[in-house]
Amino acid sequence: QGKSTLCAALSQKLGWSIQHFGKPGNDFDFKDDYLLRPGTISDRNFISEMVYSKVNGEPSRIEDLQYLISKFKDDVLIVYVDRFDRFEFDDRPEQYTEAQIIEAREHYRDILLREYIGINTFLFKPSANDNRIFDALLKFIGYENS
Repeated sequence: QGKSTLCAALSQKLGWSIQHFGKPGNDFDFKDDYLLRPGTISDRNFISEMVYSKVNGEPSRIEDLQYLISKFKDDVLIVYVDRFDRFEFDDRPEQYTEAQIIEAREHYRDILLREYIGINTFLFKPSANDNRIFDALLKFIGYENS
């Protein structure tokens, strides 16, 4: 839906590194491994764990959600990418069905938009030929174009 593309564009513009979080392995520490160094862009994060555990009908493996929220609350901005009715699938392999991905989108909306968890959130609605939302995001995070 544009998450990795947005991360790459922000990384190029800001000079920040990208940390991609895929499906966590058995040795993943759900408390500290999600924490980031300053100047890092996270492509997915602990909210994805919460969402996909619901999609899979499993309990979330995050034991201390309040700890993560407290660590992210002041210094992190979550950018939620949502195409709304223009949801698109491409040729990249997916580990989830289209129905599961649509369900996941609803869980993201529940967590970030309806049951606000206390972290700064910016809704990013990509448009094929419009950079205004990207510029608004840069302005929102305080990037000054020099």
